[in-house]
Amino acid sequence: IAAYAEGTRDGPALIASLELARAHKKPVIFMKVGRSEEGAAAAASHTASLAGADEIYQAVFDQYGVFRAETTEEMLDIAYACTAGIYPAGNKIGLVTLSGGVGVQMADYANKTGLNVAPMPKAAQAKLKAALPFAAPRNPVDTTAQMFNDLSLVGSNFSILLEEGGYDLCVAFFTIAAASPYIVEPLLKELNDLRQRFPDKLIILSIMGPPEIMERYRQAGYLIFEDPCRAISAAAALVHFGRSFAENSEASPVKSSIVSDPQNLGRQALSEWESRELLERAGIPFVAGKLATSPEQAATIARDFGMPVAMKINGTGISHKTEIGGVELNVAPGNAAHVFQQLQQRVTEHAPDAHPSGVIISPMIEGGIEVILGAAIDPVFGPAIMFGLGGIFVEVFHDVAFRLAPFDPSQALQMISEIKGIKLLQGVRGAPPCDIEAVADALVALSQFAATHADQLDSVDLNPVVVMPQGQGAFALDCLVVPKNSETC
Repeated sequence: IAAYAEGTRDGPALIASLELARAHKKPVIFMKVGRSEEGAAAAASHTASLAGADEIYQAVFDQYGVFRAETTEEMLDIAYACTAGIYPAGNKIGLVTLSGGVGVQMADYANKTGLNVAPMPKAAQAKLKAALPFAAPRNPVDTTAQMFNDLSLVGSNFSILLEEGGYDLCVAFFTIAAASPYIVEPLLKELNDLRQRFPDKLIILSIMGPPEIMERYRQAGYLIFEDPCRAISAAAALVHFGRSFAENSEASPVKSSIVSDPQNLGRQALSEWESRELLERAGIPFVAGKLATSPEQAATIARDFGMPVAMKINGTGISHKTEIGGVELNVAPGNAAHVFQQLQQRVTEHAPDAHPSGVIISPMIEGGIEVILGAAIDPVFGPAIMFGLGGIFVEVFHDVAFRLAPFDPSQALQMISEIKGIKLLQGVRGAPPCDIEAVADALVALSQFAATHADQLDSVDLNPVVVMPQGQGAFALDCLVVPKNSETC
């Protein structure tokens, strides 16, 4: 299925179509234009429709295994490749070439598209070298043109490649040599024998020659591309579909919402503490905390924690607590009462229209990696969830991933893996890996909360959420739930 769109008015109908296509293992290639601000503006003026945020379209495509084509040529190449009907679930690719230079180019491009150009096993390399002494057998396998002097080597070399190399698919650059009228039929015989032995392995050919010769290979059932890089790009798309189909078969159903009944969010602005209570009931973990409404109560809470605490003003009408001095860190328990009074005074001075309602007190947390979780209601697709690393990764690099809500843990883990900074969570430079499963659980809970309250909700921010080392959980430090049509806090 190939589609082009500038926007859509009916997000649920599009999603239902994508779900139906994936359930029947029908690949979908989608050219959605309007990635840039200029493109989106042009699309909106051209179609006079709600285009929706491009990030949300990308989330839809990621969630339902859609391949997003960048150009018409790419779309047509992939649609043609899908006619083979083979969608490898693995990304291990074997490259065969008659030219060492082109082999290097193919390897570079395969890596760029996310394919795994794994080397041939040593024993298999030795067999290839014994059969063809001039070959470079590592992968790419450079057979030189010598292979076409004895076409039986095609069968033996590819057999070793597919059987002992364990490759999921192969791309072979045969250039003009395979277009010789004396070569076509003997080569097809070798290839057909291979296909009978390995029916689930895809072999894509890169050949240049007269149209009638190229058509002969196509009629025999082989994918033919002149440019080997276009062949590799198409191969990567087929792997994309294969993995999506496999993941869909293995995915667990989305559990019913942790929030059994929707809460009445109202239309008034919520404080952080009110937001926290809602989200905790939804199953989202928070750092330990209590709300103090007097200096004496603040001193008691801090003393009970028995360690330095973080104190921040609670209330509505306070956009950025830090800008008005509404947050104090590493407060000694003995100073908590005094800091409580300071925070109240700062709000009175710097945010006279605010409505403070106490101070939230939590123990200081050391270590961990800060991430951001968020939810918003897209006008086309409905509730969507955002995940990203904190700090400059969001502010400067916009390193975030999106999914439509609700989703299951497998989708949450996939979402986390898509950010560029994933290695920070996996552990770098001797740092321990973070508790990614705990973040995934929090994302699932947030997705269920957003889906349950979609008709009442404007947005949710959980920033930051600290992810501790593996097995130690993840805890939100700050949050805000904004009901629909309420005044922003």
